[in-house]
Amino acid sequence: MPLIVTNQAKVLMLEIIMNKSTSSGDRRLKLFVNNIVPTQNTTLEDLTECTSTGYVSRILSGSGWAVETVDGITSATHEEQVFEIEEELLIYGYYVTNDTGTELLWVERFTGAPYSLPTGGGSIGIELSFTLS
Repeated sequence: MPLIVTNQAKVLMLEIIMNKSTSSGDRRLKLFVNNIVPTQNTTLEDLTECTSTGYVSRILSGSGWAVETVDGITSATHEEQVFEIEEELLIYGYYVTNDTGTELLWVERFTGAPYSLPTGGGSIGIELSFTLS
């Protein structure tokens, strides 16, 4: 499934570009465990964050991103983030919020969701990539 940039995030992006926003800081990467197909109208209230043993949301600091432009296409990629979860779980995708967790920036449902962790748990790695053309 494609990455969905929410309507709220589009406003925030334009405000940042136009120097109208004071929003800054790191971003948070979180996993969602409810069976939802995100749209541009998806809000934080629509997503159920994982609360399983071992789960901790990840901070995405600005220094972890690499941004480059090749042939007119600009991409931002972040080093892989690995979640260690200690119990059986179905994970449907991930989402990213601002540093305080009050604004949903983007959400992506995994292709072939859900991702299933077996009894006893396991790990799941998320490689983030965002491209503008």
